[in-house]
Amino acid sequence: MKQNLSSFLVCLLFAGQLVADEKLFPTDAGFLNVKDPPYNAKGDGVTDDTVAIQSAITFSLNRPNNYSAMQFVYFPAGTYVVSNTLESRIATNGWSYGWRAGLQLIGQSDTGTVIRLKDQAPGFGDPGNPKAVLRTGSEDPGNPDGSGNQAFRHSIYHLTIDTGAGNPGAVGLDYLASNRGAVEDVTIRSGDGEGFCGLSMMRQWPGPALIKRVRIEGFQSGVMVQHYEYSMTFEHLTLIGQKKQGIYVRNNVLNIRDLVSSNAVPVIITAGQYNLVTLLDGHFTGGGSSNAAIVNQGKLYLRNITSSGYGMIVDTVPGEGLDVPGGETATHLAEYVSHPAESLFPSPPRALHLPVLETPEYHTNDLSQWANVVSFGATTSKDSDDDAPGIQTAIDSGKPIVYLPRGSYTVSQPIILRGAVRKFTGMHSFIGTNANYRGGSLIRFAGGSADICILEQLRLRGWVEQNSAKTLVLRYLHIEKGYCNTPTGTGDVFLEDLLVRPVLVNYPQRLWARQLDDEGAGPPLVENHGGVVWIMGMKTEKHATAIKTVGGYTELLGGLFYPLNDVPAAIPLFINEGGSVSYSYAVSANPYAVQVRETRDGVTRELSRASVPSRGNGSNVPLYVGYHNELRLQEPRRDDPGHFSFEVIALPGTVYAIDVTTDFLQWQPLITNTATGLRWVCAHTGIETAAGCFYRARQLSR
Repeated sequence: MKQNLSSFLVCLLFAGQLVADEKLFPTDAGFLNVKDPPYNAKGDGVTDDTVAIQSAITFSLNRPNNYSAMQFVYFPAGTYVVSNTLESRIATNGWSYGWRAGLQLIGQSDTGTVIRLKDQAPGFGDPGNPKAVLRTGSEDPGNPDGSGNQAFRHSIYHLTIDTGAGNPGAVGLDYLASNRGAVEDVTIRSGDGEGFCGLSMMRQWPGPALIKRVRIEGFQSGVMVQHYEYSMTFEHLTLIGQKKQGIYVRNNVLNIRDLVSSNAVPVIITAGQYNLVTLLDGHFTGGGSSNAAIVNQGKLYLRNITSSGYGMIVDTVPGEGLDVPGGETATHLAEYVSHPAESLFPSPPRALHLPVLETPEYHTNDLSQWANVVSFGATTSKDSDDDAPGIQTAIDSGKPIVYLPRGSYTVSQPIILRGAVRKFTGMHSFIGTNANYRGGSLIRFAGGSADICILEQLRLRGWVEQNSAKTLVLRYLHIEKGYCNTPTGTGDVFLEDLLVRPVLVNYPQRLWARQLDDEGAGPPLVENHGGVVWIMGMKTEKHATAIKTVGGYTELLGGLFYPLNDVPAAIPLFINEGGSVSYSYAVSANPYAVQVRETRDGVTRELSRASVPSRGNGSNVPLYVGYHNELRLQEPRRDDPGHFSFEVIALPGTVYAIDVTTDFLQWQPLITNTATGLRWVCAHTGIETAAGCFYRARQLSR
């Protein structure tokens, strides 16, 4: 291993200084390098590397079951020429026709690692019979095309897929993932602007999965998605130069944030009445005056959309919402709901607009700052050993990144994330407990010198617990027990591409979730007790209450709930007990008789399935709101002589004024503000005491 690492570093020195987007990994992490023997891919832009790459993929996937720790297939910087489709399979016959779950491809650089189709490659010339450069599939038996709902964890990171020139039938990525999976920091481009589609999800059954920081250049269509199940979540998606449409969706559920489009053709076309598209932060330029930016046949929730050039921002079929005119210059659409918002109590007809923060990230290419748990005594794939001491010693070694080489680890006590560790990464490994296990949660975040800690790329047979005021990031994880926080676990938490059940905000904290797969029957899958919870993209399976909010703030932007069979009447989809909520969601197939059970000021009401728009036998609700504007002042406090401050609590977007008086006869304006977060500190300076001052808050608009 040491010799391989030395050679790797020497190669880097000759290559020159690393560019900003390059990511290096230790060679003993369990990765499979396509340039290593026996694969020997060249990546020189000339040699046909199809067989070499497919051989590496086949070896990585050839494991006994879909929960095995599949190896990452790593592509050092270079241009890898291919002439045929690369597939997540080990054969073309036998059980599941050779398709396997768990493909993990990662490039050294999203700009410097390129998989490029040969120009005028045989089989890629017919748009009527499109053919993909890269295709993932499901382990379902009996589906030779790889369709199905067992395409678990397929993920592609940090590379470019180029369909070359003269390939009008080419698809960059034909992607299928189930429950968990991500395409992140990926460019899909056409060498000559032609090609059928950049990112296709037209086979049964796409999602749920996360598409993040993906750029698509050229093609007839940028993204195509169809089928009743399941749902897809997109964040930071860029579409440039499509010839027919940016996104085509038929009867699926799409959750999108930060969509940038430079196109003359429509940005989004929804076909079929069962669509639900939830879109935040769209920026559309270059539109043709005869086109609409969004052509809609289903349900829409839109927020913060800027469009220029398009004659219409939204063009709907009769009965599916109101049209919205556009214009040559930039036109802003603050918020749009295709159908009237549902409510049980008097509530503003708009979503909560909770503040959104980006998921923190951390990586260093200084491999001396990575600690291998095996070097500290842990062993891979030896269940008789107790790996807890070795793992904990690695965490306490002072290195910012601690990694588990691909394998299976068994522990007798909780793993405590603390000290200097900023990332604990599993390389697709598994951590379970042995018969002597003592303790509660499997992973406990206790905080440390680092403000943020990331836990990623693991399957965990136990709970993850937030026990700190610092920030915790959970991403690319399967947590078999669940997540919770303690009374001291008030720090922010970010969930991204997670399979987990349940998520319990037991005590007030802020939580952001992107692509949350929360499955199972029984108690509520997400509980929010006094916290601030923002979710973009949530999918459930089996019948359970999806979200219970008790006195907190919960905003769901795009949910697909799949109960499988009839739901008992006693189980509502949502429960709100004195909290502030807004939901955009769809229910597939089997209905929840009670969509929402809400209690306000001691009165309980229920929203029935019959009262909301239908989705076949399910429901399709672009917006439910259950809150009243809250504007409150906290008790003033003295910070320094002549300086007093107090917190103002207001929902984002609320415009309010703070006034001060000493006699209740004459009020003097102190500040006018627009709330951007839930809490804001207001100061009153130049006074000796606040004892004789009285303050009031007035809401001006929202």
